Amino acid sequence: MEQWNGLFNPNLYDPHYIQAKRGMALDFVAGGIILDLGSAQLLE
Repeated sequence: MEQWNGLFNPNLYDPHYIQAKRGMALDFVAGGIILDLGSAQLLE
């Protein structure tokens, strides 16, 4: 992850910043839910 910091934003990833971890977890969970709901529309 330190390599990503050098490429984009030096403060993009901070392992001690709990809000960033929560935000990423929320993004992944919401993405999974949206994928499930989207495929459910195709079922009869």
